[in-house]
Amino acid sequence: MEQESLFKLIVMIVLGFAIIIAVLIFAGVIPGFDQGANSDKPSVPIVVWGSVPADRNWRDQIEILTYSAPALITYVYKDDSQLERDLLEALAIGEGPDLLLVSEDFLIKHRNKLFVIPFDTIKAVDYRDWFAPASEVFMTRQGILALPLAIDPLMMYYNQDLYSVSGLSQVPKTWSGYLNIHKELTKTDSLGLLTQSGIAFGEASNINNFSSIIETLLLQAGNPITQEGEGGEYEVVLESKFGYTTSPMVASLAFYTSFSDPQKSVYSWNETLPLDQDLFLAGKLVNYFGYASEFKILQNKNPNLNLKIAEIPQRDNLETRKVTKGKVLAIGIIKNSEQPLLAFNTAWYITNSNQTTNLITALNLPPARTDLLNKPLVSDLSNPIFYQSAIYAQTWANPDFRQTKAIWTEMINGTNRQENFSDVIRVAEQKLKLLFN
Repeated sequence: MEQESLFKLIVMIVLGFAIIIAVLIFAGVIPGFDQGANSDKPSVPIVVWGSVPADRNWRDQIEILTYSAPALITYVYKDDSQLERDLLEALAIGEGPDLLLVSEDFLIKHRNKLFVIPFDTIKAVDYRDWFAPASEVFMTRQGILALPLAIDPLMMYYNQDLYSVSGLSQVPKTWSGYLNIHKELTKTDSLGLLTQSGIAFGEASNINNFSSIIETLLLQAGNPITQEGEGGEYEVVLESKFGYTTSPMVASLAFYTSFSDPQKSVYSWNETLPLDQDLFLAGKLVNYFGYASEFKILQNKNPNLNLKIAEIPQRDNLETRKVTKGKVLAIGIIKNSEQPLLAFNTAWYITNSNQTTNLITALNLPPARTDLLNKPLVSDLSNPIFYQSAIYAQTWANPDFRQTKAIWTEMINGTNRQENFSDVIRVAEQKLKLLFN
């Protein structure tokens, strides 16, 4: 038993020393891996499982990456529906990947399977300097759970033709600004039925990103949804008022669901309508809230749509505070990897400036690195808008995105059934606490 403990201690010391060297390379203090440094591919494999579809462009970038990486990178695409099941089955028999390239939702849920990089190795202040604020979701009291690669911010897509026909030349920058033009963008027929909707808010069943919209409103209102307790555990704070007379959760939920209430002046959506993305592509929805990663999808589905992109509207204090929900694509190191040192060096290599630039080109997403966020690529005119949103994007420690989505659905449906706001929020908080437990 003592020999086993001694062996583990030696492994941790060696790994810790290697990580320090990698950090110095990452920060540019000492020279490290450089593209073209190796004439031949490395021979030791590191397996990466990821949620990024392995199209030709992505495969080409991984191929180029491998020539100068510290390991032979083997990338395996796993669909969201099979990733969790396959990972659990593989780890149960002592197999599986060395690295995971997925969003923060998956990494937070499976954080007990990840190697945590201690702050003795990477200082918190350095991590915050290197990566955008949304990346702080991986910071715990014990250390860092993953190395961020890209950020996928929630955006407002809009139909320029519908704005022009309504006599509007600019999109709103604030929610109050949107309310001022809402009646110009929402149309009804003689029977009062909606023929054009300005915004798709208020429901859960037919709004593609309803959970992200709710979370954005809540984050904008100043509620982080969860916060870390003194013992390092996550605490749910949905009901907290944070010094306000009305809690941010009540205010956010009331605003969101008002758009599906026929008795309200802002009524523009109901559960009988098609999916909001489909209606937007059909030219019947003026504004669609989707992630930056949806841009190419929208373009390909309807290339004739006069599609434009804007930052998501903010609260009226936008001069001092801007927030949108963002997904963070990051690399987690599986702690049971047979090559933990090599896995770490590979993850470090992938997330340095040179390699990140190549990979985000394939992803069509803004980078997580702050030094690259200030230099938008010029190959795509939408990039500057995506980059700007990525800078102030935020996210939260979601314990299980599928179950959380079900909790938000029940909360919205309860509100639409005229149930008490405080009651549905209290139930949601209790269920969210159970997920963490």
